[in-house]
Amino acid sequence: MPSIEENNKNFADILENKKSALSIVKEGRYDYNYVANNPSTQRYLLPFLKSNIKPTDKVLDYGCGSGITTRMISEFSSQSIGTDISPEFISKANKLLQAGGGGGIRDK
Repeated sequence: MPSIEENNKNFADILENKKSALSIVKEGRYDYNYVANNPSTQRYLLPFLKSNIKPTDKVLDYGCGSGITTRMISEFSSQSIGTDISPEFISKANKLLQAGGGGGIRDK
């Protein structure tokens, strides 16, 4: 998995339009386990989701990308739906959710 320095460079490249987020995901370095176990995710995102999403909530993840956050949301809500304009991201998201359960992913 990427180091903090590599993460910072990747995000800088995205912001400066040198790389697309999809190209970084295609490299396979940002998978569900990496993001879910990231200290920032554990400290900030998961507690936020847990405290703000009820089991009966239906949650839309608009611009879900590869579906990592959609899958995390599905751990707290009865229905999570991800949508994205990129067919490649939708394909990755569907594979991720099929592997680990969770919500549905729709393109466009």
